[in-house]
Amino acid sequence: MKRLLLLAFALLISGCAQLGMQKPESPEDQLRYGQAGVSGVYKTIGDLKAAGSITTDEGVSMFRQAEGIERDLKALEPLIVGASPTSQNAAAAKLQLTLAALVALQTELRKRQGTKASALILQPAAA
Repeated sequence: MKRLLLLAFALLISGCAQLGMQKPESPEDQLRYGQAGVSGVYKTIGDLKAAGSITTDEGVSMFRQAEGIERDLKALEPLIVGASPTSQNAAAAKLQLTLAALVALQTELRKRQGTKASALILQPAAA
């Protein structure tokens, strides 16, 4: 499990470099990065459904996964943003697991898009 978590985090970090984004180092940066990633996932799910690349049931399942990730990130926010280092450290393991779930969902979406595995879906949806 620890290896999977480290691999997922390494993929997340390598995606930053490939997109020219600064690597999220602090727990707060990682949290914000995850939140932006969830926004991109929602948009991608809609795009895939509109293109007929996924069924309605698949879209609903993926959307619910994204909602769970978003809910976890929101729950972690008060433990990370402006919190003491002790609080941040306590939340770090849950944050890494949540980011690993996000990377797994992004990987599935990439498969459906037919894009390279290195092209992470991390940009927030346009407002």
